[in-house]
Amino acid sequence: MTHFVWRPLRHDAAEVTVMHYWFGQAFFYFQGNSNSIATVDISAGFVGLDAYVEIPAVLLTAFATYTGPVLWAGHLVNFLASEASRETRFAATSVKDGAASPFPMRCRSSPID
Repeated sequence: MTHFVWRPLRHDAAEVTVMHYWFGQAFFYFQGNSNSIATVDISAGFVGLDAYVEIPAVLLTAFATYTGPVLWAGHLVNFLASEASRETRFAATSVKDGAASPFPMRCRSSPID
C-alpha cells in the first residue's frame, strides 16, 4: 500500500497521520464497536478459554476491541520511520554524489514564449 498510495500522492506527515487516524477509527466502528462502554463485546475475551480467568479475558477483550486502531497506528509509525530513513539516505547520497532530486520540478514554458 505504501508503494501505490502514500508515496505517489506525496502527502506530508500531518496529512498521513490524520488519514491513518481516520482509518483506525473506521476499523474500530467496522468491527461493531461504538463510543459507549455498554456496547463492548466481552464474549471475544472468552474465546478459547475453558474457565473464567481474569487476565487473559481482559487482554483478549482489549485486543479484539482495539485491533484496528493499533494496527493502523503501527503502520503509521512504520511508514513515517521508512520515509525518514529514505530521506536521510537520499540526502546523504545526493550530498556525496552531487546528484539532483529524484523528483525534478517540471518547468512549464509560458504560452507567450
